[in-house]
Amino acid sequence: MNIIKTTRSWTLLPSTFLFFITFLLFTACEQDNLRFSPELSPELLANIDEVATTINDKYDPVPELRGENQNLSITEYLSFKPELSLLAAAIDRVPTLAETLSNPAVQITLFAPTNNAFTALLAATDFDSLDDIPTEMLGMILMNHVLTREGRVGVIELEESENTLAEDDLDIDITGQETATINDGINVVRGNQFVGRSILHWIDGVILLSDDDTAEEEDNSLIIKQETASVDVVFDAIVARIEAQEGLMIAAQVDHTAAAAGVGLDLRPTKTVIFGNPAAGTQFMQSDQRIGIDLPLKFVVWEDEDGATNVAYYDAKTLTQRYSITDKDEVVNMVNMALNNLSGGGDLRTPNDTDNITDQLTVKASPNDVETTYNQLITALNGVEPISIIAEINHDMAATNVGLELRPTRLVIFGNPMAGTRFMQSDQRIGIDLPLKMLVWEDADGDVFVGYYNASTLTERYDIDDQEEVKNMVNMALNNLSAAAVQ
Repeated sequence: MNIIKTTRSWTLLPSTFLFFITFLLFTACEQDNLRFSPELSPELLANIDEVATTINDKYDPVPELRGENQNLSITEYLSFKPELSLLAAAIDRVPTLAETLSNPAVQITLFAPTNNAFTALLAATDFDSLDDIPTEMLGMILMNHVLTREGRVGVIELEESENTLAEDDLDIDITGQETATINDGINVVRGNQFVGRSILHWIDGVILLSDDDTAEEEDNSLIIKQETASVDVVFDAIVARIEAQEGLMIAAQVDHTAAAAGVGLDLRPTKTVIFGNPAAGTQFMQSDQRIGIDLPLKFVVWEDEDGATNVAYYDAKTLTQRYSITDKDEVVNMVNMALNNLSGGGDLRTPNDTDNITDQLTVKASPNDVETTYNQLITALNGVEPISIIAEINHDMAATNVGLELRPTRLVIFGNPMAGTRFMQSDQRIGIDLPLKMLVWEDADGDVFVGYYNASTLTERYDIDDQEEVKNMVNMALNNLSAAAVQ
C-alpha cells in the first residue's frame, strides 16, 4: 500500500520558524557584505523545502499533533483525516458506537482501517458500498477493531494474542516501535496516534471476524414455574414471603416495565426482586469471592406473550457450579429449599444440567486497594447520565454483621433502561441478570480485581441474537467503566 504525504508550502509554517529562516538569511547576507534579496538560489530553496517538509510533519494542523488532543474525540479526529473517511462513514452507520466515540473521555485502543482497506474489502465481497453492509454486521466488524484491554495500548505493548469487543482473538506480531502485523496479513502502518484518552493504530486491512467459533455456550439452567395469578399478585406474594423470613433482606425491587415506560419503550409486565441471606452467601464467598457477582439472590416474574405468569430463579447448585464451589453441599441444599418455598412451593426442582455451566466472568486486575478501586468505579458510573445505580452491597460488612469473616468484597448494581429493555423485549428471562453488576474484591494474595459479565455472555445465556448493536454498546460501556475503576 502506498501512502502519499503532501508537502505544504513553507509560507504556512509557524511564525517562529519563518522568523528563524529570515534571521538566518539576513545574517548570512550581512556577513558576506551582500544586499539582501528575495531571489534565492535553487540550492537554498531546496534546503528550505526539505526543512519545511520536516517542520510541517511536526506541526500538522490536526490538533492531536499540536499537543491539543486532550479534548479531541475519535470522531473529531477522523474528521481531520481524509484517509480515514470511510471508517468515519462506517462508524456513523452504527449510532450507538458513533455516540460513544464522540466522547473524548473514552479510553480504548482502536485499529483504524484506511480508505484503501475498506475499498479492498468491498472489492473482495458482493457489497458495492458500505451502505450495503447490514448495520449489525458492520457493527460487529467495527467492534472487532477495539481491544478489550483497558486504556491506551501502544504498538510495542501489544501482546501476541489480543481479545476484541467482538469476542474475537487477534494474533499480533510486533515488527517495530510503531508497526506490527495482525492475523498474518494486516499491517499497522501508522501506530500510536493519541486521541483524547484513546490510542489509534492505522492499519491497511479490515479485521474480519474469525470463522472458528468454538466457544462453548452456557446452559442457563434457569428454573421456571408458571402461575395463574397476575405478575403483580405473584410478585407481591414473593416479596411478602421474603420479608417474613428471618435472616433475609431485600436489597432492591426493580419494575422493568415501569423503567421501560420511563424511556418511551414498551415491555410486558416484568419485575425482579434482589434479596439475600448474608449467613449463607458469605459461606459461598469464603470458598470463592467471584460468586459475589451473583449474590444477593434474585427472582424474576414476567408475563409472556401468551399472557401466562412465570417465576424464574437460579438455584444454589447452578450458582456454585459456575465458580467450581464443591464444598458447600449443606448450604446449597438449605438455600435450594428456601428458594423453592419462596417461589410458591411445590415439588423441589433442580436444573436440567449443570455440566456446561462456567463463570465466563470478565476480570481485570487493579493496582489499587478495594476502597480506591470501588470509589473510582462509582465515580465513573455517576459520570454516565443514562446509568442509574440501583444498589450497593458491601459483602464483607454484611458478613461481619452475622459474625463471619470475608475479605473486602463490594458489589454495585446499576442499569440503563434503554439498553436493558431492548434485551428483555427479545427475551424477558434475561431480566434476572438485569440490572447489570460489577464486583470488586481482594483475593487471598492481597490482589484486587474487578469482575463483570459482559453483554455477549448474558445475551448468549438466553439465545438473544437480534440485539447486536445494543450488545456492542453495552460491552463498550462496561469496558470503559471497568477501565476507569482499575486505572
